[in-house]
Amino acid sequence: MSKFAEFIHKNQSPGEDTFLRLNFAATGLVTDQYGNDVGTTSTSGIYKMKHPGCIHAVSALADAAAIIYLPPAQEAACGICFITATTGATGGDISVYDEETGAEITTYGDLDADADHVAFISDGLNWRLLFDGVA
Repeated sequence: MSKFAEFIHKNQSPGEDTFLRLNFAATGLVTDQYGNDVGTTSTSGIYKMKHPGCIHAVSALADAAAIIYLPPAQEAACGICFITATTGATGGDISVYDEETGAEITTYGDLDADADHVAFISDGLNWRLLFDGVA
């Protein structure tokens, strides 16, 4: 494996699952596919990614209440984050925030239609749009 390929592999898979299914309950509880509470608090409706990966999110929260923060771009150089909102329209929006700015990513951060999806790649300074599947 080349040094570049090894770097990408380590960055994408730091020994944890890179696929995550999140459920945002109406109470603000955020759980993973194993039923573990993974939110910042048990009622916040906020999940902060620790490393790049793939998230499938379902929300029962009101508009702009279910929030996923991308990991810091500086710590995820060349990392890719893919997020899909399987029930964006019927279950509730998923909002994608930038850790550095603390704000929703303009245009592509509001996953408010069923099957909305987006991919970002870190250039080491910022998250850049890689793929737009936002309706």
